[in-house]
Amino acid sequence: MDWRVERMFAEGDPLVQSYHDLQDRFGGNDMCLAVYRDPGLWNDDGQGLERLATVSNRLSEIEGVQAVLSLAELHEILQQLRGPMQLFSLGPKKPPLLDPDDKLAQAFANVFEGYTHKRESQVVAIACLLRPLENAAAEQLGPSRHEATIQRIRDALLELPAPAEDAFVTGEPVLVAEGFKMVQRDGWRLGIVSSVLVSCVLLVCFRSIRWTLIPIVVVHWSLLMTQAALVICQLELTMISSTLTAIVTVIGVATTMHLLLQY
Repeated sequence: MDWRVERMFAEGDPLVQSYHDLQDRFGGNDMCLAVYRDPGLWNDDGQGLERLATVSNRLSEIEGVQAVLSLAELHEILQQLRGPMQLFSLGPKKPPLLDPDDKLAQAFANVFEGYTHKRESQVVAIACLLRPLENAAAEQLGPSRHEATIQRIRDALLELPAPAEDAFVTGEPVLVAEGFKMVQRDGWRLGIVSSVLVSCVLLVCFRSIRWTLIPIVVVHWSLLMTQAALVICQLELTMISSTLTAIVTVIGVATTMHLLLQY
């Protein structure tokens, strides 16, 4: 199986070329988003940003995560920039990101709005840049290039500081790790269910166990020979090919039915 996302499209598709250009210019690193809900994210006391910093630091220490980007890093930079100026300010000191009068902080926040956060929303995202694999060829050996790292991120999100909740992980690596597995599983399930249903229909219509078994044997022998031919030719299946069993079942049974009606 070739588990690359770009193989879902035709080889000459402009989207594939754009995707390859993006990887060439900015690197082929994979990125996923750790997302959770925090009702107190924008509280004036800054506790929500401190919780975000705690989660970000925890994710950055995970093996396989190269770097993280969130409001926490931006908050820390702005705190350092505004630190000397706040020494001479009077009254309660708001974090720069929570101060509507801080034009610089609000401008920085607007740059990342829609990516790591949305103003006044309780949902916040932490972008996790995953370390690239040492051997690029190993990317196609399994359904996931970063399955272990993604699982570590999920485990870290299980211990969110209260009142943060409803955490999940999303992104292209998650699609490769889970979506492709589900499609392959459902493809096999569809093939088995279709074979059973077709067998029942043939048995009821023709009342012959022999002519019920013959189409099923033809279909599965065809599947075996198709896979053998792919191996010999060193070709690969993609996610689009996950319905191979169901497609061959329809064609094989229909072709066998023509022979059946002659006898």
